[in-house]
Amino acid sequence: MRFSVEGLSDGLTAGVREGLTAAGPEPSEPVELSVVGVDLPGGADVVDLTGIEWERTIGAIRAAFFAIRRAAASMTERGVVGRILVLVPAHAVRPSRGCGPDAIAGSFLTTVGQVAAVELAPKGIRVNVVVYGPLEGTAPERVAEAVPTGRLVRAREVGDVCALLAAPEADAVNGAVVAVDGGYVVTKAGGGSPFARSN
Repeated sequence: MRFSVEGLSDGLTAGVREGLTAAGPEPSEPVELSVVGVDLPGGADVVDLTGIEWERTIGAIRAAFFAIRRAAASMTERGVVGRILVLVPAHAVRPSRGCGPDAIAGSFLTTVGQVAAVELAPKGIRVNVVVYGPLEGTAPERVAEAVPTGRLVRAREVGDVCALLAAPEADAVNGAVVAVDGGYVVTKAGGGSPFARSN
């Protein structure tokens, strides 16, 4: 299986590539597996976004949407059984102060992924959403206190889950939202958001 990764941070891209290649898929074109996401700077509340920051958020969402669309069109035209994995930050499921752009982008792309799962399933294309983070190396260490496992997620762990969802054995998994977050999305941080500059 050939794959591509688009729109993610360098660290997450490396972890996803590492997890996928360890399981067998290789980065090459044309793809049977497309991994798509967004990389937005954190630290902003929605009401505080400048016009430029809002345009950057919308631009990233638009780029991810069209990447999903291109992947689906390519797979459909070639008549291949394929996979599209939409990677979104944990804030898509659990909004936090200071993470407004991530929450907006992730929520939109989660919905796009689930709609695409319904529309593309008859064509042999499975679409799933992977909710990741908070990630080691990008999230403040204090965030680990809000994660039930007591640590931040490693990018390679996200890649390993992508490999599981890409496997033929996961053919019945479609439209799922799979969290790779140490339990973060099912908890609430005491005292407010661990991402906010001040609570």
